[in-house]
Amino acid sequence: MAVLGAVGIILVTMVCIRIYLAVRRHKNQIQVLQVQQVAQADEVANFSSLAKSAVGIFYVYLVFLVCYLPFFIVVVSIQTKGPSIIFKKLHLSTITLVFLNSSLNPVIYCLKMRHIRHAVMNILRNMSWFRSCSSIQIIGSACHTMP
Repeated sequence: MAVLGAVGIILVTMVCIRIYLAVRRHKNQIQVLQVQQVAQADEVANFSSLAKSAVGIFYVYLVFLVCYLPFFIVVVSIQTKGPSIIFKKLHLSTITLVFLNSSLNPVIYCLKMRHIRHAVMNILRNMSWFRSCSSIQIIGSACHTMP
């Protein structure tokens, strides 16, 4: 009887160890899958960020072409057909368009990048001339706007 009890204890111990090892292995497999899912989520987020950057760069390039192409066409026309009053006026207009390109790039960045857009909006909200009459709470006095 004592031998039978010892064998039973050994079998129960072995079964418990086997169950413990199976649970531990399963836990490790779950952790590996979670790490893989996090890595895949990071890759998807990274791809999304790269796609947004590519679209933003495309818009900058498109505005660059729209601003510089007329200038180059007018310069080539002046070189091939010779200077005239119309070409000189067009040349001045296209130079203005070239300079406008430098002003449009920050607008594109502001529209495409959320953190820049929020920063600009916060700056504008904090400027005194941008505040509306309803946001200034002055008891007993009229609201005055700046000219």
